[in-house]
Amino acid sequence: MAETDVMKTILERAEQAFLQYGLRAITMSELAARMGMSKKTLYRYFETKEELVYSAVRDFLEREHACLKAKSAEAPNAVMEMFLVVGHVISLFRRLSPNIILETRKYYASAWELIEGMHFEHIREMMRDNLQRGIEQGLYRPEINAEILSRFYVKMTDVLVDEQVFPSEQFERMDLFHQFIAYHMYGIVSAKGRKVLERQLKKIGCLPS
Repeated sequence: MAETDVMKTILERAEQAFLQYGLRAITMSELAARMGMSKKTLYRYFETKEELVYSAVRDFLEREHACLKAKSAEAPNAVMEMFLVVGHVISLFRRLSPNIILETRKYYASAWELIEGMHFEHIREMMRDNLQRGIEQGLYRPEINAEILSRFYVKMTDVLVDEQVFPSEQFERMDLFHQFIAYHMYGIVSAKGRKVLERQLKKIGCLPS
C-alpha cells in the first residue's frame, strides 16, 4: 500500500475512534491495534498523538466545510439554507462523543486553535453570505448588518457546544439547535421571510401545525 494510502487509512480510522469514544479514551496502542499495525509503525507516520489529533481534526474540518458549502448551494432561498445547514450540524453532533469539544480545548491546543480559526472564518463567511442573500431575496430585514450579525452567530454557536453551559446529559442537542435556529431567525426575518420560516418550523415540530 502506498504511503499516502496508509496515511489516509490511519486518519480515517483515528477519526472514527475519536468521534465515537473521545480523544483521551483512545491510546496510540489501541489505535494501532484497531488498524492492524504495530505502535512502532503508527509512530513512523505520526510522531505524537497530538500530531495525529491535529491532522485528523484538519481533515475532518475540511470535509465538513465542503459539505456545508454543498448544502448551502442546494437551498432555494436563504431561510431554507439555514435549515439545511443546521440539520446537517445536528446529525453531526449526534455522532460526536459529548466530551470531544471539551477534550480538544483542554488537552490539544494546536487542534483547538485550528478549530477556532477555521470554524470562525468559514462559518462567519457562510453566515454573512446567507444574511446578504436573505436581504436580497426580501426574506430578511434590510437594515440588519450582515458583518456584525455573522460574528454574533459564530460566538453563539460556540456556547451551544460548551458542556459547562449546556451539559449533554441535561440538554438534548436537537432541542438546543432547534431553539437556537428559531431564536436567530425570528430576529432577522422580514414579514415575507416569517411565512417561510414558520412553515419550516412546523415541519420540524417547533410550531404546532
